[in-house]
Order: sequence, then C-alpha cells, then structure tokens
Amino acid sequence: MKPQDQGKLTLHDQGEVRKVLDRITALAQFLEENPVPVDPSPEDLYRYLAKMKQKRGHTANGESLVACVLAKKYLDARLPMKQYNATKKLQGAKGLDINEFTVASERVVGEIKTTLPCFATDLGANQRKEFENDFKS
Repeated sequence: MKPQDQGKLTLHDQGEVRKVLDRITALAQFLEENPVPVDPSPEDLYRYLAKMKQKRGHTANGESLVACVLAKKYLDARLPMKQYNATKKLQGAKGLDINEFTVASERVVGEIKTTLPCFATDLGANQRKEFENDFKS
C-alpha cells in the first residue's frame, strides 16, 4: 500500500489490508513453487485445489474489505469524517458496512456491494432483497 493511502487509515485498517496482501503473496508463492498439474488424477487435482484454497483464503472477504477501505478514502476526500476503522465490521456480517459520523455529527451510512448486478443497469430480485435487508439492520 502506498504511503499516501495509509494516511487516514487506522492501524487496525492497515493491519487488515496487510493480511489480505499476505494471503495474495502466499498464493503467488504456492503457484510459483507448485506448477499447475498436467493431466492430473481427480485425487491429485483435488489436493492441488485444496492447497490453493488454503493459501488464498476467502478472497471475496478480502475484496469486500478493500472496498471498505476505498469507501473510507472516498468519504475522507469529500466529507470531514470522524476517524473510524473501515475494517471493524466482519466481512459478510449483516448490517451496514458504513455507519459513521462527520465531525459535525452528521450520520453517514453506506452498503458496499462487490458483486456485479444481474442486469446491466439493475439488481436482480434477490440482490435487491439482500440490499434492502442490509438497510433494515
């Protein structure tokens, strides 16, 4: 992470981003040291995929965590936000991803979605339902 991106991130946020980077590094090292098997048996392919999965962790959670950091960067550039941990909420947990305040105590809420909408300009029915449920929390 570039030094200018660390400025407003708390130590907690920086540590969580570091964990994501460490998982990516571990996966890259695994792939470098273990070439993709050529014509493997199903058992060998399963073992390879299981080891790869172990190294990569839950990448969707990492993607969501980094999106929360990007949202914090966006808000900090546009609003006088009180300092907060962008990564304090567990990824995948119900509820708003952003529920914070400006220095003037104005509430700022946000829900971050990293999945692509089902349709070009609209959410699918289940995506819309989940989005609405998140805002009910």
